[in-house]
Amino acid sequence: MRAALKAAVVVLPFLVAFLLIRSCSEGEPERWRDRVAEHDPEAVLGIVEDDLIVIAPSPARAAAAAATVRGFRHGLVEDYGDLLGRPRQHRLVVVQFSSGDRLREFAGDRMVHDPEKAEALHGYTDPTVGAIFLPPEIEPRTLRHETVHWVVGTAHRDTAPYSPWLSEGLAQLFEIYEPEARPPVPPGIGRDDRELMGLHFGRNTLDVERLIRLEDYRSFVVEDGARNYLEALVLTAFLVEERREKLLAYQRTERESTVGRPMAFQSVFRHRDEAFASDLRAFIARTKR
Repeated sequence: MRAALKAAVVVLPFLVAFLLIRSCSEGEPERWRDRVAEHDPEAVLGIVEDDLIVIAPSPARAAAAAATVRGFRHGLVEDYGDLLGRPRQHRLVVVQFSSGDRLREFAGDRMVHDPEKAEALHGYTDPTVGAIFLPPEIEPRTLRHETVHWVVGTAHRDTAPYSPWLSEGLAQLFEIYEPEARPPVPPGIGRDDRELMGLHFGRNTLDVERLIRLEDYRSFVVEDGARNYLEALVLTAFLVEERREKLLAYQRTERESTVGRPMAFQSVFRHRDEAFASDLRAFIARTKR
């Protein structure tokens, strides 16, 4: 009897915690449905699974979104968890609004990265609530891009664990990743981006110093955003392919830096040295062809 009581004392708290977590989890879809309905009554609860909730204007759109993120998210973590992190949140929430205006209304001051350019809002991710918010018309690549942000952000419980160039570089690099292929197709620069590289990198040069000093999203997006995104993709791809171990070390430095991120970048990569610049030029020349 005494042994049984001791066992009960040990087990009971864990059982209560499990039941509470399960109860909260079971009510989560309805809470999200009610929260979104205040801004968009046309967006309905379309998919409820153990690790996925999708709210969308129609069952077909919910099903399409779910099909895009299911294998993609798990493949990212399984094959590239060292680079992207491992999410601490089990369930991904995807909310697709019925109009861009309703998305912008919902986002309001919660839109994390660029509130001043709301008219161009293609979707955003808020890792603090574990959700992706999207306009009605999106390409699968956009949803995959935001899913990368979800993986990185929820792994570190931070809306911006990295500088804009690295955060956006990773999201762009992995948005064309194909986890269903075995062996998995590694991340890379897609054909459209290669064509842009041919136009932009005439001398195979990239101003690394300028890019890494854009330390807030507003500057990154507003100050020549198209150029910044392309250069972020190229620099990240280069580091993943040719400086991977140093990149892993730098990611830790980025999250913990007390000396400023540009200085931390130089301390890890020595990007002002000719060896770094020469390798980067060769990478650009090879990749853009």
